[in-house]
Amino acid sequence: ASTPLNITKDEAVCAPGGKTVYSQDLVVDPSSNGIANIVIYADKMPDSWIHESAKPGKTGEIIFDQKQCVFLTHVVAMQTSQTLKVLNSDPVGHNLMVATFNQTIPSGQSALYQPSKEDRAPVPMSCSIHPWMKAWMLTRDNGYFAVTKADGSFEIPNLPAGVELDFRVWQEKIRAVKDVSVDGQPTTWSKGRMSITLEPDADKNIDVVLDASLFQ
Repeated sequence: ASTPLNITKDEAVCAPGGKTVYSQDLVVDPSSNGIANIVIYADKMPDSWIHESAKPGKTGEIIFDQKQCVFLTHVVAMQTSQTLKVLNSDPVGHNLMVATFNQTIPSGQSALYQPSKEDRAPVPMSCSIHPWMKAWMLTRDNGYFAVTKADGSFEIPNLPAGVELDFRVWQEKIRAVKDVSVDGQPTTWSKGRMSITLEPDADKNIDVVLDASLFQ
């Protein structure tokens, strides 16, 4: 079960009506049992393998908002060349700390964060004014990454075929995802590294199951 958070400041905004606010470190869809916010990203991809659609240099802003003292995107993934536009939709101020960025965003205002390098793993995001606020960011040079949706599904398009690809798989509570079942077969991903080879012009569906005991 999700852990209730201790709301200790600006309760009228952060816990209106005395509502209970829960941690988002493990979000499981009740109908599919899928896990949201797992990050999957290519590891050490040679430039010559990268499809035009995923090459480094993509531009555009990624919106990152906060409301009722909750980061509306719990895991944000973006290319290093993109800009994070940090909004504050609350009537109280927030302070976002991530990597070298440490800035207060007044109510109704925004700030821009430009990553300086890609991350080897997701890095924490927090608010020093409301310390229970937590999120994670992953920046990568190329576009071969995904964050699982509410039902646990994800898609990474236009990957190269016929070569062994290495991916990292990460989840907030357990970090590197290691002990899994893939298509019904128990498997260990050393340090969270998943290897796969794709067939040309074909979709690859994989069914990955994580035992509930991993999250105890």
